[in-house]
Amino acid sequence: IEQSGLRTLLAIERYRGEFGRLPASLDERVPVFIEHVPKDPWADDAPLLYRRDDSALGYVLYGVGDDTEDNQAARPEANRGRTQAARALQGAAPGADYVITR
Repeated sequence: IEQSGLRTLLAIERYRGEFGRLPASLDERVPVFIEHVPKDPWADDAPLLYRRDDSALGYVLYGVGDDTEDNQAARPEANRGRTQAARALQGAAPGADYVITR
């Protein structure tokens, strides 16, 4: 999920660079910037989740994590960065998602 997530982040940024805006959906980047929308292994192979928001990046890209529920990109309370994301993957953070960041 880390590798496919990073490829997806790069594709989103390439799209932004070329068109001057964020894609409305991940499907908008296929097949020019990425071959297919990556699957979230914790969501019965549904695609990774993406939505535009008012954050510094202007969007959030995430998977549901080990609890298999879409928690709207909620992150674990404690810790930051990679350690925080790993907790969501390992089931140590119910109610949190695996948010893919730069």
